[in-house]
Amino acid sequence: MLAAIASDSRGECCVCDLAELANVSQPTVSHHLRVLKDSGLVTSQRRATWVWYRLAPGREPTVSTLLTILNARPVPANARTSA
Repeated sequence: MLAAIASDSRGECCVCDLAELANVSQPTVSHHLRVLKDSGLVTSQRRATWVWYRLAPGREPTVSTLLTILNARPVPANARTSA
């Protein structure tokens, strides 16, 4: 979700976009976004019935570093799924 927000051309993502992207329920997405918000990595803004998330001001370098580290880590064998 953090990568989707960071790379979105609009500079923000709606909960509805992220739920569709992750193929999980909106409450599940909202829970994880709340964790990111509580950590100070994202901010939110309610617009009508949806909440929009964007990177917190000044956190872009931190998010970039975090995503680079996570992207470089090998996937554990027990986390892989077969096609």
